[in-house]
Amino acid sequence: MEKKNIIEEDYINPEQMDKPGSFFFDLMIIAGIAAIQLDLLKDYWPTVWNA
Repeated sequence: MEKKNIIEEDYINPEQMDKPGSFFFDLMIIAGIAAIQLDLLKDYWPTVWNA
């Protein structure tokens, strides 16, 4: 189709979209872990190890 000038734009292929997609997924995971308050975590931490 490019030879016949039907398609004029080059679209982004899925391999190029994998990198930004996985970066933002990792960013969501890091933000979720960072949202845990450390004060709450220190109160519940001994119950995890003594269970």
